[in-house]
Amino acid sequence: MNGFTLSHNENGAFDCDSDGDAKIEAAYLPGIVTLDGKADDWDDDNIMGYTFPLLPALSPNDHENRYKDGQMTLKALHDGHSVFFLLQVPGDYRYVQGESRSCPAVALMFQVGKDATYHDMGGCKEEPGSCSNTSCRGYEVDIMHFKIGTAIPGRLYGANIIDNINHTGRDTFGHLVDMYAWNPHCRYLDGLGPEGTGNVNNSVAQNDWQGAWWHNSIVNSSGLLESASPYSSSTSGGTYTFEFSRPLRTLDRLQQDVQFVIGEVHKFSAAFWYPINGNPWIGSGHYSVNCDWVTLEITPAEKEGHRLFSTKLLNPLNVISLILSLAAFGVSLFIA
Repeated sequence: MNGFTLSHNENGAFDCDSDGDAKIEAAYLPGIVTLDGKADDWDDDNIMGYTFPLLPALSPNDHENRYKDGQMTLKALHDGHSVFFLLQVPGDYRYVQGESRSCPAVALMFQVGKDATYHDMGGCKEEPGSCSNTSCRGYEVDIMHFKIGTAIPGRLYGANIIDNINHTGRDTFGHLVDMYAWNPHCRYLDGLGPEGTGNVNNSVAQNDWQGAWWHNSIVNSSGLLESASPYSSSTSGGTYTFEFSRPLRTLDRLQQDVQFVIGEVHKFSAAFWYPINGNPWIGSGHYSVNCDWVTLEITPAEKEGHRLFSTKLLNPLNVISLILSLAAFGVSLFIA
């Protein structure tokens, strides 16, 4: 909890020059993405990419201290059941097994309550001793946080039977956790919360996220084991890739998960931590794609440009196959 809490301790007024037009479109494209941390299957022309400068989260107008190695590329799509996200950030390879702050980390945050703000992680004014699902109702945000220090590249982390059977958003194996918050000081794993709020041991809570990471300096095509750590050279340049997925709808009953709806827009943001010059990052040192919410639209299949049948029926091979099938059917009827 300390990493996020520290990341939002600040002094003075928050100065935000927001990119109000920032928007991500998650197109309906089933059967395209394999969740392995690699970006090759996201090169489809129908998947739009969006780039954002990574600015200091607490001082977004301080462009001098932006992330120097490049911008974050964001992509999203859905298959009617789950939503998928791709995050790519250029940077030299940094990985120290078991030391999360010496490795990059990423987070996604979504508005759940209608009054929840990007700034102050929901914006509820209550203190840790008084925040609850009653006193902070309407200020809920949903958070996915992935620290890769114990995660093998290309392997899947997040939702797992051991943690989900205990009804929490924990990830014992790779720290890809599912959380909710009302403000930076009132942040909890799904299924847990302050005593007496009714949020403890929620019987339907679980980690609904899964994800993987990769860096294109890693050379391996058959699968890595922990014994291969650190997996690549620390001097290697390249790009980090993070892939995530989650069902559009979850079993949540306590406003701890965002519930995605096809055809509607949602509000979210993305953050990135990186060990600059090899120094472990601190919570307040993270970068964000914007100083306010970014719009995420879950587009329906029938939206122009994403029709279910448009690319398949117009494919010449599919047309030829259809003609041959009809001809064979006609011959069989004639013989009969």
